[in-house]
Amino acid sequence: ECRVDVKTAYDMARKEIPKLLQAGNDVLLDATNAYPEKRIGMINIGKPFASEVICIWMDTPKELCLARHEERLARMIANKEDIHRYENQAKPIADIIVDYCDALRDHPPNLLEGFNQIIRIKPSEIQEL
Repeated sequence: ECRVDVKTAYDMARKEIPKLLQAGNDVLLDATNAYPEKRIGMINIGKPFASEVICIWMDTPKELCLARHEERLARMIANKEDIHRYENQAKPIADIIVDYCDALRDHPPNLLEGFNQIIRIKPSEIQEL
């Protein structure tokens, strides 16, 4: 199993996105970009090589994010999985979740950031299969 820290993952994305786009590939960046400056930075890396940049915003309520985190943590503990990445953070994951949710509430994705389209999806609007 290979785990990469967030900074390393973003560094890899910054390097690989232009290469993939220049080679004619579509690219999907699956990341929690809660802050406008992060979103703009990633858009600016790919925009010169992309025909369009689409934001798919999973607008999940803070309470649901926190509940899912607690469920995931409980499942990991029950399965005796390594919870090292949750226990040894400078800031508890639950606090990071709250910060991200608050940032998205205060500064949601905006077309002025460079997106051609923003698709907002709320869990309450998704039908289960």
